[in-house]
Amino acid sequence: MMKIVFYYNLALFIIHPILGLTLLNGNTWIAPIISAHEIVYKALFLSLGVLAIKEGVQRPVNSEIRVR
Repeated sequence: MMKIVFYYNLALFIIHPILGLTLLNGNTWIAPIISAHEIVYKALFLSLGVLAIKEGVQRPVNSEIRVR
């Protein structure tokens, strides 16, 4: 799962500047798409974080996961 998140963030690192330049060049139709993506991305990121914490709590053998 972490590989998917890593590659997704790598793709966003390349795509975000392109979308930003497109927005600055006057193509305002892309603004709602960028905004919707940011909202969904934050929700997914928080969900993955909660799942990681829950997984750490269920496995008390590996206390390092719970500390992080």
